[in-house]
Amino acid sequence: MDGITTQQRKALHLFFSFVAKEMQDAGLDKRTVITHFPAIDMPVTGKDVKEIWRLAQIEHTGKESTNDLNTQDINEVWELMNRYVALMGIHVPFPSLESLYNKSRKDLAL
Repeated sequence: MDGITTQQRKALHLFFSFVAKEMQDAGLDKRTVITHFPAIDMPVTGKDVKEIWRLAQIEHTGKESTNDLNTQDINEVWELMNRYVALMGIHVPFPSLESLYNKSRKDLAL
């Protein structure tokens, strides 16, 4: 199977940012999300979410880099991540044109 496309890679990084924002909005910090971080208040960033994804990705697929993932890998790791963040009351759909449109409408209160 081929690696992921540029658009999939962009969507993946957009997903990381969206999850981080939802975690921040939920009042979660790194201590809550990643237990091995020092016990100080630090907002969760897209980079932090990427590291959580990376851990799940390596465990599930054995692949170190997102460049080595295929579409099926992305779907499976996203499902794992989605179940994980759901435990914190968060759901972020994987970015698509439809979800971005709906998010824009929600953000603009339309």
